[in-house]
Amino acid sequence: MRTLAVLIFCLVAALPHGVRAAESYQVGFCTLGSWSADKNLRLDVNVWYPSVRPPRDLSYPPWEFSAARGGKAVEGRFPLLLLSHDTAGTRFSYHDTASWLASRGFVVAAPTHARDNLDHMEDLLTWSQLQTRAQELSGVIDLLLADPETASSVDADRIGVLGFGAGGAAALLLGGALPDCTAWNSYCGMAGRNDLYCNPWARTRMDKLCQSLPLTKSLADPRVRAVAAVAPGFGMLFSRAAFRWFYPPLLLVAAQNDQNNPPALHARHIYKNMEKKPRWLYLPGADAAAFAAGETVVGLVRSVEPYGVFVELAPNLAGLAEAAPGLDCGQLVSVYIKSIIPEKMKIKLVVLHAMRDETFAFPLEYRLHAGHIGRWIYSVPGAARVIETIFDG
Repeated sequence: MRTLAVLIFCLVAALPHGVRAAESYQVGFCTLGSWSADKNLRLDVNVWYPSVRPPRDLSYPPWEFSAARGGKAVEGRFPLLLLSHDTAGTRFSYHDTASWLASRGFVVAAPTHARDNLDHMEDLLTWSQLQTRAQELSGVIDLLLADPETASSVDADRIGVLGFGAGGAAALLLGGALPDCTAWNSYCGMAGRNDLYCNPWARTRMDKLCQSLPLTKSLADPRVRAVAAVAPGFGMLFSRAAFRWFYPPLLLVAAQNDQNNPPALHARHIYKNMEKKPRWLYLPGADAAAFAAGETVVGLVRSVEPYGVFVELAPNLAGLAEAAPGLDCGQLVSVYIKSIIPEKMKIKLVVLHAMRDETFAFPLEYRLHAGHIGRWIYSVPGAARVIETIFDG
């Protein structure tokens, strides 16, 4: 939560008039939806906001959180943050983040991206994945400003975007970035064949994506006044020229051990290509710490047992999900992180969706390149059991 606080207040510093940082609020919750026939755009949006009513436990299986559903809003206008989930996510994926932000004086609107979520991934690694996300986020602003219940709580001069993974890339588009494929041809040579973008299926999709680029008509939304991109994906599409017309203050967040979007090839690549340097938050050694209960992430089935399914979330990091029919070893799945118990070295998962045709392997990252390993401790500090291997007898 401390890292999240740094992230948010760095972002808020860029919004006009700041935020009422000293105040704390009850959290209200509502859902909105719309259908635009001319744009062929469906929006399902969760909204968290400061409320005068106390929260109660809400359940949207498998997600559970506390908020005052339909609770009366606190009088006044608050900054609006659009929260864009990563691939295989939903509007509930970062409910804990959204609730915390609402308690600190934000209205948070989180859509489910229609063709890039845990149930529908047909747009994965296509230009439509990014373009539609950006259009949906702009549509969310329209929706909240048109709805009489939410419009009275939103300060239209203080709107920001907080995007994760592919959501981070979409956030850059809303800020005026014009992606191109200048760096794509050399990307897989640096990343390796096990990279998310570089297996044969993914490369075919990326090659087709590049037929739609460079982007010449901006998707920028001038109502967006600040952007935060957390572990942004598609970094190879953002050259120096891509940021010629990028206008809002930007916060880039990178996790050292991010397996899907390695920071050297994505967040750091974006940072180097920006003439006007953004704020930068680097999370050294982040791997298991990058996961949190309540998130939806992608994993790899490693073992199917009568009592459950072991799913790898990152190299040497796996969790246990309840037994589910039809799963095979090596299968890519989206999972909900039910709980993380460090002292017992346990991660409890719920399998939400299985993907049949995709092949994937987490790239290995060697952290020690010299010297001798005489002892290796697997258990975390404070664990009830110490699990180790002693190589020197």
